[in-house]
Amino acid sequence: MKNATIGHLKLSHDGRGNRIFHVGYSMIGGIIPEGYQLKIKKFLDESKDNKLTDNSTVYVTPLSELPAYKLKNYIQENKLKITTARKLEKLDTLVLNRDFIEKHYHNISTWNVSTKNNEINYTTDYLIFPVDVIVKDSGFKKHVNPYTNRWDSITEKGRKKITHYCVSMDEYYDICTHIPYFQNIIIKSAKVRGVILEGSHGSKKAFDGLQFYINLLDNVEKHNLKVVFDSSVNEDINKGLVIDFEIFQNLYGMLRSSDIENWEVAKEIIANCEFEASKAYIIALYNMFADLHKTSANKNYNLVKKAIQAKQYGLYFGRNSYIPFESLLGHFTKVCPELLPQQLPCLVHHLNYIAKKEVIKEIVLN
Repeated sequence: MKNATIGHLKLSHDGRGNRIFHVGYSMIGGIIPEGYQLKIKKFLDESKDNKLTDNSTVYVTPLSELPAYKLKNYIQENKLKITTARKLEKLDTLVLNRDFIEKHYHNISTWNVSTKNNEINYTTDYLIFPVDVIVKDSGFKKHVNPYTNRWDSITEKGRKKITHYCVSMDEYYDICTHIPYFQNIIIKSAKVRGVILEGSHGSKKAFDGLQFYINLLDNVEKHNLKVVFDSSVNEDINKGLVIDFEIFQNLYGMLRSSDIENWEVAKEIIANCEFEASKAYIIALYNMFADLHKTSANKNYNLVKKAIQAKQYGLYFGRNSYIPFESLLGHFTKVCPELLPQQLPCLVHHLNYIAKKEVIKEIVLN
């Protein structure tokens, strides 16, 4: 619902035995229509080999993780005839991040009122109706808290004015058992079936970009647009620099240094290499240095970090700054066994550095 600020209407007690409306802690970004996730997965599969081409007009969309300046520098350095724009009618190419979409829009955990369980991509019917249906109807007056403040208000959330409410059909029937008059709102509501996305799902970027995501397929068809993944663009931008074992050793030494400048240079090298060709060594470093898990001021590096997280290549450090050798070996064997021939020498180097002497020359797996 365009330009709507939607609150999740719920029912609670006021401590005096009265049923009072309230809105949840998080706003509703929107509802992904039933079946849309499957359609867009198919579309993304069909787009996986698309490349950024010269003589094109490109939009780095809200669903991309690619820093806009990185694309700009790439265009200038290679003297490409690529322009950027935002208006869809002027475009021929959209850049987006597939991993971001799959993480935030294809695996949404929602509370199912009926089963009392969190379910992934729970699809049900929702009613959306204007705020005035409740606040300007005297029949609901005793169910609206008269002692409103910024915590209790059902018409504001932070600095935003709530324009609409949303309830699932299960919630609607539950409220009707306590407030029979609530049955009247169904004729004043829009009914939508799909998967709900709320602010509580964790990503403000995903919340803000939801409408763009929902309209993506229609806009691609209407304006005959091509979609390119930013991972593909990033590979083209970084083409030429591949991390091998020798470079891994240099990066390892830089990351062991207490010199902040060494750290920043190391992250910049990691961020600007060919990810797929260098993946074995990047994953090894990522799991050997806890600070590489932190969000960085270096936007290029954050793009690499998110790619690693999306594929679950990283172990969780928790409060520790070190992961035991056995855990590293087990993790590499489980998540990327095809990379083990490259990663085993990395483990040897890591173990010898920690021991401050050569305690192992080679790891051989049976």
